Amino acid sequence: MIAVRQFEEGDAQALASTMKEMVSFYGKPLAVAGSLSEDIIRQSKAIFIAVALSDDRLAGFATFGFLYPVAGLRSFAYLQQIYVASEFRRLGVAQKLMAFVARTCLDHGCTWMEWTTGQDNTAAQTFYEGLGATAVEKVGYELTGAALNKLASAAE
Repeated sequence: MIAVRQFEEGDAQALASTMKEMVSFYGKPLAVAGSLSEDIIRQSKAIFIAVALSDDRLAGFATFGFLYPVAGLRSFAYLQQIYVASEFRRLGVAQKLMAFVARTCLDHGCTWMEWTTGQDNTAAQTFYEGLGATAVEKVGYELTGAALNKLASAAE
């Protein structure tokens, strides 16, 4: 049975292991200096982290937060990441995580949630459409490296 709840500090080590799997899955280098578990605990003070458990084993997680104001001066939930550990895929874990985020969204007075996925991630797109989500046309931007540093230096 899959249970989903809000992250607790005692989950940090298991979540760190699952996040390392995710980083490898996406082919990215681990960019955390120091203890990943401590970083997760620190980050959990600023964002929401939901964890999915199967027989007390961490099966997946979702990170999300709330943004305000947006059009109509409403707040909405933004799902930053959802990840299911490889051994727990196709067992309904992602569905349970998304339902938890949706419930938390409504509990915080939000009327919608948003997220993105890669254009080539058709499996995720099929899953999201199966939840009743619709794809929207937006242009995403990233600011990294030298460009990020240059813009930040303009604030000094």
